[in-house]
Amino acid sequence: MLRKGFLIGYFFFMFSVLSFTQSNYLKEHPSTDDNKIINYESHHDTLVLLAKNELSYFPFGRYTNFLDFLKAYPLFIVSKTIIHSYKDSETDTLYNLSYKGSRIVFFQDPEDKLLKIVSGAISDSNIVFKNGLKISNSKSSICKMLITSIPADIKSINVIEVVSVLTGIWHYYNFKNELLMNIKFVTDYQFNK
Repeated sequence: MLRKGFLIGYFFFMFSVLSFTQSNYLKEHPSTDDNKIINYESHHDTLVLLAKNELSYFPFGRYTNFLDFLKAYPLFIVSKTIIHSYKDSETDTLYNLSYKGSRIVFFQDPEDKLLKIVSGAISDSNIVFKNGLKISNSKSSICKMLITSIPADIKSINVIEVVSVLTGIWHYYNFKNELLMNIKFVTDYQFNK
């Protein structure tokens, strides 16, 4: 009984410490229906955004048909289609798309049929996201697209990291001279990326 009381007290203490630390360390950020940034924090030259918005999951938009995606983004060409085999005989098709120095790998989720990003790197300004974001946008304009107020330390920021809180995808927006130079997508999917 004493051990059970100790464990309950320990968990209550840890929860209190973590809640206090988070509330003092992270800056609460109001959200709207289109802009669901939960929190943000700065680490040296990186602004980390915790997001649950549509952009964090589907920066190109929602597609259940690969041909519809290609109609919306005709610059991309299919450079390779890979069938990933599982031990239990299931397969997934990976779509490897490229345009100049940009590339993106998608797969179609068998459960919801949506095309989802596996990995990618965008470096060409002709590729425009659903919300208008593209390479060569200014840092301040991208901040305005992603969050409701621009952080005071924006001049020292060279990377904006968008972390999706519901699925394992991270976006890295890299800046040089206040302009977006490239975007990298990293996910926790275990395909050969």
